[in-house]
Amino acid sequence: MDGLIVVGVYREGLFEALKGLSLPTLLIDSYIEDDHFYRLGIDDEAAAHMATRHLIDRGDRGIAFVTGVIRNDGVVERRFAGYRRALSEAGIAFDAARVLSGSVSFEWGAESASSLIGLADVTAAFCTADLVAAGLQAGLLKRGKRIPQDYAVMGFDNLSMSRMIYPALTTVDQGILAKGRLAGNLITAILGKEDVPRRTMTSVSIVARDSVGRRN
Repeated sequence: MDGLIVVGVYREGLFEALKGLSLPTLLIDSYIEDDHFYRLGIDDEAAAHMATRHLIDRGDRGIAFVTGVIRNDGVVERRFAGYRRALSEAGIAFDAARVLSGSVSFEWGAESASSLIGLADVTAAFCTADLVAAGLQAGLLKRGKRIPQDYAVMGFDNLSMSRMIYPALTTVDQGILAKGRLAGNLITAILGKEDVPRRTMTSVSIVARDSVGRRN
């Protein structure tokens, strides 16, 4: 083995094992600060801030945060920070009851729909993964709710499924395929002894579809 590309590693056993190897290693979507590694990712805090602002700018103030587990030094922790910063800047008080944390799965998204409906004055949800958002939409529709009239739903990733579900999902596009190609190019350059920065950041954008509307 000449090099490694590792996705989403935390400070745990795998991290220590990787650090013990004398191999060029590129971490994707990791916030571990260590000069042993090269890193590739996005600014998750800024991306989540952008997504939450998109909901606020269209008239939503009661915004839930639907996610998997929030782990220290992980991408979700940064997205949570961006969500909270956007609320604070808009003068919206943070409410811990509006944080619905489970797993990154369609099933969790669908399950969280009942909890979302039970939250007073909530009209929108920012989901930290399209898979969760798709489940949430299915759960809301099953319970007779309209999207986006009753609840706006924002996803994250812009997976191909986001344009196939109904309503088509508004989401954060982080250019996953391009990111994968860049990872391959970076590790090739590292192995070729080229001058590669220790940290490479890529950009994101909002893809507006039908799951988020504009409130009066």
